[in-house]
Formats: sequence, C-alpha cells, structure tokens
Amino acid sequence: MEDIITETVLLVQNGYNEIIFVAQDTTLYGFDIYGKPMISELLKRAATVPNLKWLRLLYSYPEHVDEELVDTMLESDKIVNYLDIPVQHFSDEILRDMNRQTTCRSIEDKVSMIRAKSEDIILRTTLIAGFPGETEDDHDICCQMVNKLQFDRLGVFAYSQEDGTPAAEMPVQIDEAVKLERVEKLMTFQADVSAKRNQSRIGTTCEVLIEGYDEDSDLYYGRSYAEAPDADGKILVESSGELETGKYYNVELTYAYDFDIKGVVK
Repeated sequence: MEDIITETVLLVQNGYNEIIFVAQDTTLYGFDIYGKPMISELLKRAATVPNLKWLRLLYSYPEHVDEELVDTMLESDKIVNYLDIPVQHFSDEILRDMNRQTTCRSIEDKVSMIRAKSEDIILRTTLIAGFPGETEDDHDICCQMVNKLQFDRLGVFAYSQEDGTPAAEMPVQIDEAVKLERVEKLMTFQADVSAKRNQSRIGTTCEVLIEGYDEDSDLYYGRSYAEAPDADGKILVESSGELETGKYYNVELTYAYDFDIKGVVK
C-alpha cells in the first residue's frame, strides 16, 4: 500500500490531478498481502494526498462490492461516485459456465444496495453476447435486465473464442452473425436507457474536465465524474471564451443525446 500511495503522491506532484486505481478486480486488493480486503483503506489513504482532484476506481466484481466500499466512496469528495461492476451476463446458467461466483438475483440485490446508498453513484457494467451455449432465452434475460436495472453506462462485447481457454472447447459455439446481432440488440436497449439517464441530468451543473476542442462542431469536449476516460460518452461544451485543456469548469447541462450530453460554461 505504501508503494501505491508514494506513486500517487509523485504523480500529483508532477501535475496529474485524476488518479485511477484499476485491476481485473480491484475489490480483491489486499488479500495476497494482508489476508483481507483493503481497497477501502487504500482509497481512504489515497484521498488524503494533497492537490488530488479525482480518485477513480475501475473494475470491481459485483460479488465483492460491499457497503464499506460504497460508504468509503461517499465519505470523500475526492473519490468519485462511480462504480464499474462488470457483470458479464444475467443468465444464471451462463454465469455458471463463465465460472462467475454470482447470480442474476445477487447482481440485482447489489445494484439495489448501491442505489439505496446514493442515487448519485454512476453505475457502469459490461456484458458478453454470444458466450458458448447462450440461447435466445439467455439473451432475452440480458435484454430484460438491461431495461430493469438501468445502468448509467453499459458496454457489450461479442464473445471471442481464444485458444487454450475452457470456453473455447465448449461444444455449442455461437455463429458470429448471431453474436453481432445480439450485441446490436443489447446496445439498442441501452441507448434508450442511457438517453433517459442523461435526460435526468439536464438542468444540473457539474465540474467538467476539458479534454480538447472539436473544430467541426465548434465545441469543446470533456467529462465529469460521471464519465470514465476512453470508456463513456463525452460532455460537449459551449463557451463564449477560450477554455484550457486540462482545466475544470462549471458546466450547466442543457441537452441529452443517447450517450453524450451538451452543456454551457456558467
């Protein structure tokens, strides 16, 4: 832990103001060194680093996200209210075949727990379409749960058969065209969900980190705490004056697209 805090301090001293802790499953941090989960303690200590603006956590398996982690996020203004919990699927049979230690019901309960703590926490997840043995019924379960759970952010990937993996040897491999069709269907459902979630933010003001300027649209673009870099949509920003890349500005959100939002500097 001391090494991570030292690196965080050095990065901030060198001008970085957003630090992202990322792993395949960040909630398992500490088990190998300390014999118990220590991600909450790590976040608390990192949040005390002077001049750090945002501290973001990426990739936390839902089965290990607990109330302590959520409470830790909510206790600090520096830890952004954003959780990426890659559920991969909602069919219990497919989750079992993926060797995931969770069920559709437990995922639903975990989402309910998080939202009961705070509606301001942005929830992101990823799904895999076309995993070996996935039936139309399995796919329909995913579509239904996308509508029901209303994740703010959701990505879908077509299953890729990789040599040497157990799934690659499973007998019922899904046709590539079917995989892509299922990806498109899930993202169509999510586009509606995302548009509604974005619409609920209209009229609010948030801090936006400006990342660049688009000459074609004559708009700046950036992201708030609610958008992870290179993963989520952008906030398109109107301004009568010049904005500086890498700086934060208060932006009133004025228009919602399916995945992006438009706003104006206040």
